[in-house]
Amino acid sequence: QRTKLVQVLAATENGCSIPIAQAKQRVAGVATGRQKLLGRAKGLAAPTQQAAAIKGLLTKAISASLAANQHYAAWVGGLAGASPCPGSTATNGDYKAAVVASGKATTAKRAFTSAFNPLAKRLGQKTWSPDSI
Repeated sequence: QRTKLVQVLAATENGCSIPIAQAKQRVAGVATGRQKLLGRAKGLAAPTQQAAAIKGLLTKAISASLAANQHYAAWVGGLAGASPCPGSTATNGDYKAAVVASGKATTAKRAFTSAFNPLAKRLGQKTWSPDSI
């Protein structure tokens, strides 16, 4: 999901080299995927206190990513007819809110991976980087 979002945002920020309707659809698709992922994360079993804490960090990270995604979707959706496209991101409230939410998501992802990865290593399971979530 993250890779798709990064690609479409780069194309949009680069003079809207992707049609706005298509960008809007792709950003919305990523948001839908993250919403589903959040539901799955909330449904995970957490049989221990440590597991419950890590699950909480995961859901916080996904929620923060979803919030950023929703702000990016609002920004892209507002670009229809913009000339020049995308215009100034520095003065766009949706874009600025997306950047702030994205920063919070990165912080939350780092917290999750810092808690999860040592446990995963100990149990011989896959580890994650903040950028892969």
